[in-house]
Amino acid sequence: MILKSLVDYYEILLERNEIEKEGWIKADVGYAITIDRTGEVKNIVSLADRTDEAKNVPKKSKANTVQKVVPVHNGRSGKVPPPYFMCDNAKYLLGAWQYLGKADEDEKNKKQAYNYHKAAADYHKEILQNSNNALAQSVCNFFDSWDFETNKERLNVDWGRVLKASNLVFRSYETGGDMLNDIEIQNVWDKYCETISDQRVGRCLVTGNLAPIAKLHPVVKGMEGTQPKLVSFNASAFESYGKEQGENAPISENAANAYGKALNYMLSQKTHFRYIGDITIVFWAATKENEVGYMHFMEEFLGNTEKQEEEKLLYIINAISQGNYCEYSDLELKPETEFYILGMAPNNGRISVCLFYNNTFKDLVVNVKQHYDRLSIQGPAYEKKKYPSIHDILNATTRKQAGYKENTQSMKGIEKSLLNAVLFNRRYPVVLYISILNRINAEICQSKSALNRNRAAMIKAYIMQNFPDKKEVVNTMQLNEETEYIPYLLGRLFAVLEDVQHISINKETLREHYFNVASRTPALIFPRMMRLANNYLKVLKREKEGLRITKEKEINALMDKIHSDIPRQLSVEDQGIFMLGYYHQVQKRYEKTNKENN
Repeated sequence: MILKSLVDYYEILLERNEIEKEGWIKADVGYAITIDRTGEVKNIVSLADRTDEAKNVPKKSKANTVQKVVPVHNGRSGKVPPPYFMCDNAKYLLGAWQYLGKADEDEKNKKQAYNYHKAAADYHKEILQNSNNALAQSVCNFFDSWDFETNKERLNVDWGRVLKASNLVFRSYETGGDMLNDIEIQNVWDKYCETISDQRVGRCLVTGNLAPIAKLHPVVKGMEGTQPKLVSFNASAFESYGKEQGENAPISENAANAYGKALNYMLSQKTHFRYIGDITIVFWAATKENEVGYMHFMEEFLGNTEKQEEEKLLYIINAISQGNYCEYSDLELKPETEFYILGMAPNNGRISVCLFYNNTFKDLVVNVKQHYDRLSIQGPAYEKKKYPSIHDILNATTRKQAGYKENTQSMKGIEKSLLNAVLFNRRYPVVLYISILNRINAEICQSKSALNRNRAAMIKAYIMQNFPDKKEVVNTMQLNEETEYIPYLLGRLFAVLEDVQHISINKETLREHYFNVASRTPALIFPRMMRLANNYLKVLKREKEGLRITKEKEINALMDKIHSDIPRQLSVEDQGIFMLGYYHQVQKRYEKTNKENN
């Protein structure tokens, strides 16, 4: 299903002229070898030094290179790995090697370069020798006459830099143009790709057609790890029935190249992917029209974007969730558009698929809307953003201190479970909830902001989704003054007692000393807190009698609702409800203060 979806998207990209045709890819190129019709090398020039070619270098290109469309680079292995056509490194095209002054290493490097160059010469002459094209013949002449040892001093070249370059291409001395831009050279390569294949023919699991089966699948770029692949049989333990490598899961060469190109294209476009922890999230819409609106939706939903545009996200959600078409940047978003999300993580040269979502755009938006409805909670007046993104929620599990940079690696794999929960409208992961509670308990003694809007919102969403029998207790944006659920009332009571201490002696040591104990074993600490509160009320009686009466009424009203004894211990879910009661009561106090100030 994943590979088929990527192959279908490849066809869409081809139709939109946003990707190279079969047999061609974009690659980083550092140098051009300029040769004349006789095959003589005139010079070797750096492409990055030429402003006309370097000015439009994509950000993902390596330093000192430009991107060019070149014949496909398949994975290679073996004692003498196979060369690439008309675009390869200096060892293959020039037989170049670096002199180190160590006899054994120099001899080894020289022999390796000779073997690589010979393989490239044989390969190019096999493809080009029957062509009548003058440029093709000049390349054959080059391989017949070139000798690195003879020519390395003649050319004014920094061989150290040339050897480090990713790729080199051939350039015509007479025309000044890259030979790969010549139509006849392109046709020669296309025909070669069509007519030869040393792969075994089989039934492709993606297309269902009989076709040459790919032994090696394309490398996925933009992922961590050493040349990771989505499909790989890189050890005998993964093979069976005497089949080798890709024959164990027959995918045709065309399908393998197509899905590889589609995936690598998206990983080269910043709008098509996001990193969440160690997971790479790739997303696309199966539409022949511009995808910008769909991509912006995902960018805002996942978060960690340079520009926050929540109002646009909510505009899309409100329209699409009702089944309406949505105008976005002069484009039309359609509810019925097929939408795909693929989550991948590196795994020792292979890629681990963490999640795969495929449904209509409307179904995705509806699930996100339900997630946001659960997250909806009152926050400070200065906070303009209403809902935490996925990135914000994950950051809620990490500590925030001055000078501390949030470490995404500390998320312990929560990201995969959270994304699956939201995309498929499932239960939220327990580890996420516990991590948030732990961070609040660890930070609450230093700062009241430990229980901030994002953390409170996720606690609320977790209780609503995972404990539907307690949904009515927390299913309010603001303070729930109707519920008589004891953990929630205890959280409210704690906030009131803390406020009494603050206005009477201008301290908040109750939270610093007792919050953790109160949220877990309330019976152990609330009697002591009530005695302290009576002392604070006496202070208020001497100085602010009206305020004392108001606070005493608040305390008595809450105590009247707690009909039974205070629980000795609260369950994990009730600890979160306690914190929500505390959070709502504090926000109610701030709301009242803001109204008085206005």
